[in-house]
Amino acid sequence: MQKLNLWLAYAQNDLKAAQVPLVSGDVSIASVLYCAQQSAEKALKAYLFAQNVPIPRTHDLIKLVDACSLFDSEFETIRIRAGALNPLSTTTRYPEHFLSMLHTIVADQAIGYARQILEFSEMKIASSAPSYKMPKKQILKQI
Repeated sequence: MQKLNLWLAYAQNDLKAAQVPLVSGDVSIASVLYCAQQSAEKALKAYLFAQNVPIPRTHDLIKLVDACSLFDSEFETIRIRAGALNPLSTTTRYPEHFLSMLHTIVADQAIGYARQILEFSEMKIASSAPSYKMPKKQILKQI
């Protein structure tokens, strides 16, 4: 339970970190977008951890939604939001990619999507126990 709480705390902290520059007026849009993606990533990984699944080494939110959907099909409802945040783990780190992303997603929207994914994941963790045991190799192959 302690490690699960750490995953959730990191997701919550990343979401807070995304909001600070906007509130303070010290806006680094790249940092805001990156932290929003990281919050969603850690929230999805927290859910997988709660399901006793080894945490996959990926930043791909779509793959993480796919893995979560193996346990709860309602994760499909956040696929579009995850898809919007998905490229932010890499495009925000390099100027040539980042500038082309600015028109696609704005900071407030990214924070909203990250918050929705975090809250959804927290709700699912609170309302579920590990539903079934799929062999770890089979889960990792699907991610």
